[in-house]
Amino acid sequence: MTDLERLEEIRHRFEAQLMGIKGVVSVGLGQGPEGKMCIIIGTSVPPKQIMDKLPEELIGRADVRLEYVGNIEVQD
Repeated sequence: MTDLERLEEIRHRFEAQLMGIKGVVSVGLGQGPEGKMCIIIGTSVPPKQIMDKLPEELIGRADVRLEYVGNIEVQD
């Protein structure tokens, strides 16, 4: 299993739980600051408000990056 496949599996496992956290607006995969693949969690609130709400099981399994993206709304 490649790193990307492993991260996709982890993202899929935790996505519903993460999206249930108030302030989380997106969950995806991308590159972190050092170019390493990670799970990126988009937030509508300052990331510090989300960090303590992340599942402990997720933190030890994958690199996680929180990014403030603001509110996401559907456009017509």
